[in-house]
Amino acid sequence: MTPLPQSVEIEGFGVFRLPNVYQMQRIRRMKRESRHVAGLAFGMGMTVHQFCRLPVEARREIDKAFARCMGRA
Repeated sequence: MTPLPQSVEIEGFGVFRLPNVYQMQRIRRMKRESRHVAGLAFGMGMTVHQFCRLPVEARREIDKAFARCMGRA
């Protein structure tokens, strides 16, 4: 079994990394509907507001990177 990647390069946007322990604590305190978006934003080193302003295609690519890191893709 191959190990899951800890980070994924997204062409044109940078590197997605899984949120660290501190970031995960912050995510757990958020409203349930905001948690997934917050995980994606923090993984890119952005705020939720910055992430939501990205084009839809960019958000999809970041979501795919998250899925790869979590072993879902």
